[in-house]
Amino acid sequence: KICHHHAARCCCCCGCCLLVLAAIKVYLNDGDKEPDFVIKGDFRSKRFSIYQCARGSDVLIAQVQRESRFSSSNAFLMSVMTDAQKYFVTIEPGVDAAFVVGLATLCDEIFNDK
Repeated sequence: KICHHHAARCCCCCGCCLLVLAAIKVYLNDGDKEPDFVIKGDFRSKRFSIYQCARGSDVLIAQVQRESRFSSSNAFLMSVMTDAQKYFVTIEPGVDAAFVVGLATLCDEIFNDK
C-alpha cells in the first residue's frame, strides 16, 4: 500500500500544480499502522531519499538522483536522441537493491513529467 496524501498544491484556483510532496509512505502487508518505509525529497526534480522506519526512527537506506540533461554534453545528446533518463542511486550495504530500484521506479511513474 502506498500513501501520498500529504501533497502541497499551488495557490492557483484549480490546484492542479503539484509543488511539494512531504513523503510517500510504504506499507508492507504486515498489519502495522506505521509505515515500513518513507520516501522523502523533491519529486519534481527527481531527488529523494528512501528511509526504513524502525522503532520510531528513520534509517537512510538509499538516495536517488536524476542526472541533469545538462550535466554533460553526452548526457544531453543521449537524452535528446533516446529520451532516456539516467538515475544515480546510492544504496547502503545490506539493502535489497532490487527493492530500492522498484521504489525509485514507482516514484518516477507517480511523478512522471510527460
